[in-house]
Amino acid sequence: MAAGAVALVVGAVFSAGLDPARDALSGLTAPLDFASDFVAADDLVSGRNIYSADRGRRHAALLGTSSVELVGPYYPKPPVMPFVVVPLVRLGFVGASRVWFAMTLVFLWILGSLLCLVFGERRLAVRVLVFFFLVLWPPSLHNLERGQWSVLLATSMAAGLHALSRGYPRMGGAFIGLAGSIKVTPLGLFPYLALRQRAAAVALGVTVLAVVALSLPAVGIGAWGAFLRQSGPNLAYWETWPANTLSVDGFVARLFIGGTGEGPAIAHAPWLGRVLIALGSLALVLFALTLTVRTPRPADPVREGALFAVWTVLVVLLNPLAWSHNAVLLLLPAALILRERSNAGRLVGVAVAVALLSIPRASLFPIAALPGSPVRSAAVLSLHFGGALLLLGLAAAMLRERSARTVAPVSIEVREGG
Repeated sequence: MAAGAVALVVGAVFSAGLDPARDALSGLTAPLDFASDFVAADDLVSGRNIYSADRGRRHAALLGTSSVELVGPYYPKPPVMPFVVVPLVRLGFVGASRVWFAMTLVFLWILGSLLCLVFGERRLAVRVLVFFFLVLWPPSLHNLERGQWSVLLATSMAAGLHALSRGYPRMGGAFIGLAGSIKVTPLGLFPYLALRQRAAAVALGVTVLAVVALSLPAVGIGAWGAFLRQSGPNLAYWETWPANTLSVDGFVARLFIGGTGEGPAIAHAPWLGRVLIALGSLALVLFALTLTVRTPRPADPVREGALFAVWTVLVVLLNPLAWSHNAVLLLLPAALILRERSNAGRLVGVAVAVALLSIPRASLFPIAALPGSPVRSAAVLSLHFGGALLLLGLAAAMLRERSARTVAPVSIEVREGG
């Protein structure tokens, strides 16, 4: 059973051969998304508006292309993010890209070590094997190729859970708050913390407010207003982009809204699409809240981990622009679900989910035949979304079991404390 599960995942990982690894090497000199962050950091150093109208032109110039449409005119990221890149500006774009590439590998090592601790595994050999898997995993390679931030976010969230499990709720909330300061979506864990670990929820809120306050002298209140204004047009620009494979928004938009040169798969009904996105997102939140309220406090480690997994999966699904590199955030839920290894059906379910998440873009896009049939494109590009939903269902099933097995409280036992 285990050998078959491993074979399924490995087959998905290498379904496009070594193309994803070769593409990832471009992140050493020309990471497409990191170029936008570098422009913002350079603007910050120079005292310019990081949300200026000509940022798309300068972004394209860094990459050696004249196509502004390739990158879009918007910078829909919190104005805190460029502060992380500011120390690298003096290295130039290529030098900063190489440092960010190396930093991403370091974060992958830390993430792998934290995932091992979920199982109480501390052997160096196992951690090295997990690290090599993470480096070769297509969502990680997508991060390296684009210079994205999902590995950093996943590491910070995993560190937050580890701190919670060790009885340090304030530290755990601070780690998650730092992730939410860089990108908004990790703040989706706030309801879980508010209901299960109030000290952690307070620490999250204080951390976010402190980071925002520290950024104001440099960026001004206007930068936050520009961030909010540009988020809407940016969403409309990218929501049906082929790489937006994990979000509720992207899934529904391909069915009823259309874009990126293709019509909708079912019908052109934007109003219906927006209503379905809102209702679907609300339903998922209410589902998670119901599970949270019905789970007794304190819960056994397996159930508490499954509950954290539910909310972490929601962080990805409810992100309107959850590109395939965001699948890195789903490694922690997968590990938390697998922690109780006695259930063979659950092992198969996680293997199928991880295999779906592992299919690289280089395998999906030719099958989707873009531009081509909207129905086929929507079906193929929803495979990652299906993997995320499967993880959500498996985590919820663990919570609904009437008799949870008793396991040793290693890294995910949540303790009350302050």
